Amino acid sequence: MLGDADSNIHFLTDLSRLYQNLEPLPPRPIFERHLWIKKDAPLAIDTSLMPLLKQLQDAQDRNIIMAGVLQEHATTDPCHMSFSSEQLTKLCAVAGQGNKDITIQDALTAYLVVTLNKHVFDSDKEQIQRANILINYRGISDTLAPHGQVDNSIMFMLSDDFTNSLSLQSVATTIRASIIKARNEDFLTRWLVTIDLLMRRIHNEGQAWNFASYPNEVWINSNLKYDWASKVDFGMTNQCRFHTAGIMKYKFRVFRLNPVHNTDGSWTRDYGGAELSFRIPKENIKNKFTLAWNQDVKENFANVK
Repeated sequence: MLGDADSNIHFLTDLSRLYQNLEPLPPRPIFERHLWIKKDAPLAIDTSLMPLLKQLQDAQDRNIIMAGVLQEHATTDPCHMSFSSEQLTKLCAVAGQGNKDITIQDALTAYLVVTLNKHVFDSDKEQIQRANILINYRGISDTLAPHGQVDNSIMFMLSDDFTNSLSLQSVATTIRASIIKARNEDFLTRWLVTIDLLMRRIHNEGQAWNFASYPNEVWINSNLKYDWASKVDFGMTNQCRFHTAGIMKYKFRVFRLNPVHNTDGSWTRDYGGAELSFRIPKENIKNKFTLAWNQDVKENFANVK
């Protein structure tokens, strides 16, 4: 494994440019091991962070976890969605209500959560109340991970409970606040040290962290910032498409829209669009969600609030 998406896209971009006899783009890769636990540092888990780390607290034998994941796979179907740049801009305006800190990704996540809560779940106890967000922390501090660092410089941050899980603005605001908190250098340092200690303990006990789905939660793994199709095109401008594998229950994987190969042989692309995939329980739940989304598209998201 090269590392996370950031490491991979830099490697593949270099490969694409070398193929075209072009110079690699900065930043140049940094292969330097970071040790979060310094030699003389106190080896203490920050207990205040434990409510955010249920997956590590619930570590189990790998076979038990895989059995649960396979069971989830058997009872769910893949769900693939595409959004145009115009649709995303509209959702962001509704979610932001003038707050320029709210991003397209915040708005898209909020739309998915609110749609599930409004149209799919029959009771408050079933509704999505929190989001686990995968966050790239390169560039926050050179001592933690400088730009160009080749590794898995990502963390997962559990949001606070949504104060109003039926409001696009409320959900998006809570998600953005959690991301800002996670990117605070002091918080991030404590998080990394605690994760290091927990992962060492889990490994020594022959267990694995529990990456199955949790009730009332979704995961967001967004690559929306990475333009794979343009940066890794081997000279075939707007004619290369990016695909990946691996989706799980209520774990949203988000990417930019790929170029489209038209019947007349031409290629077109909506640069600001997005596509996402995840798995959703079969039949009734999937049907309710798909129906609600299609209705919103038909109405041009006029009734989304």
